[in-house]
Amino acid sequence: MTEPRQLRRFGQIDLHLHSTASDGTLAPRAIVEHAALIGLQTISITDHDSIGGVAEAQATGRSLGVDIVTGVELSADAPVGDCHILGYHVRVDDHDFTNWLETRRIARIERGQEIVKRVNAELRRRGSGTVPQLWWDDVAKRANIAEGGAVGRPHVADALVAIGAVTSRDDAFATLLGNGMAGDVHYDRVKPNDVIEIIRRAGGVAVLAHPTYFPDFERQLPALIEAGLGGLECVYGDYAPHLVEQLCKVATSHGLAITGGSDFHGPGLKAGSGEIGVPNVSADLLEPLLARSTATPR
Repeated sequence: MTEPRQLRRFGQIDLHLHSTASDGTLAPRAIVEHAALIGLQTISITDHDSIGGVAEAQATGRSLGVDIVTGVELSADAPVGDCHILGYHVRVDDHDFTNWLETRRIARIERGQEIVKRVNAELRRRGSGTVPQLWWDDVAKRANIAEGGAVGRPHVADALVAIGAVTSRDDAFATLLGNGMAGDVHYDRVKPNDVIEIIRRAGGVAVLAHPTYFPDFERQLPALIEAGLGGLECVYGDYAPHLVEQLCKVATSHGLAITGGSDFHGPGLKAGSGEIGVPNVSADLLEPLLARSTATPR
């Protein structure tokens, strides 16, 4: 049977997806269901500092015939820009790893509470008359903190939309939460080399996410590779074909695995490509990536 025309542009795998276990708007089950609908073979839900969505994704994947690679996205310290490192094939039952993730989740909660405090102060400073009030309990509920979720600025943005302080997530980041603004609160991040070591100790493969977001990343690569970096996310979100080609050459020249994914956070959101399965990522990339895993998940 000929594949329906509307499905042809989707890839075979998507190794960068976010669920309600961090700052995505779809539950893990819904993501896997959509992946099955568009014909994806393998996906990885890579929530920020959280593997809370893995079990649900795996259970749904088994019932729908979609393979789930365990994954996580960890923030690393960087002087400027973003250094995010994806961990694939990590052992979700590794106690040292899960305990470390819990410390990051707590740090995110403390940071979230400080963001709410500072944003409320900024709203009062700007406002006159009745000023909308941002409530931590609302942010915590949106982040599913009670169920182990990891809170981030997008949850604060959604709460700001709900009280009418901004019109959208994009508006929230443009006016209150972006770099250098009231809600730009940093928490104690870990050095990139340490993040790589943590992933490898949990049996995983460390991959530099959306490398162009990390200024001068090529100069940083030798040190990251020496620390154990195994791959480069070359096929990403809305990267143009010429940039993908350039990044693939960089990865190959350094002996790194090539990975790719959408960085999907939810329908209508601009992060990455904004759509599951886009860009088109070939399943041929999967085996070389997983071959670098330091252990088989138990």
